[in-house]
Amino acid sequence: MTGHWKSRRRAVVAVMAMFLAAPLTAQPIPASAAPEDNLVQNGTFETDPALAGVSWRNNGAVTPWQGIGAGYDLLSAGFAQHPNGYQAVDLGPEFTGGGIQQRLSSDPGAWYRLSFQNSPDAWGNCVGQNVDFTVEFADDDGTTVVSAEIKPHAADGKAHWRKVVLRPFQAHTDTLFLKFKGNSSTSCQAAITNVKVTELW
Repeated sequence: MTGHWKSRRRAVVAVMAMFLAAPLTAQPIPASAAPEDNLVQNGTFETDPALAGVSWRNNGAVTPWQGIGAGYDLLSAGFAQHPNGYQAVDLGPEFTGGGIQQRLSSDPGAWYRLSFQNSPDAWGNCVGQNVDFTVEFADDDGTTVVSAEIKPHAADGKAHWRKVVLRPFQAHTDTLFLKFKGNSSTSCQAAITNVKVTELW
């Protein structure tokens, strides 16, 4: 192996090590973001027409997302209070455990990174409610590939949108299931939007 290729290989290994060592981070929401390839469809939970005249809709259709357990509440843009005007989902409808998932096509051996934005439900009755949730990827036989417990801003009846970026992970099959699951049995759980999964290498 030539010196050039040895140096290049060392550089690639160093970059991978840096990504794997990076912690899960929470960041303020920028006013705009550069476009990028996203494996997730409808990551901002758009509907046609957009919700109007209502604050939320129980298990409102947001194709191709599917509900988990009791499902979710689809939140209108006005109610979600996201700085970019996105709609969102709340992970806990009707005082029961809920969530949402989407099936993604992946390349075995490829590395991916997930980012999304979350906030407590802005409903005034949600003050003091637990809004912790779990985000995970499972492969096509149900094996968990990566999982993280997220603790958003304490619920105070206001929106507090934050961005979360998970550590890179490797796909082992050609299918991944991205899941967001509320961790309590109230109808005041975390709101989720702007979900992105990008391939790194």
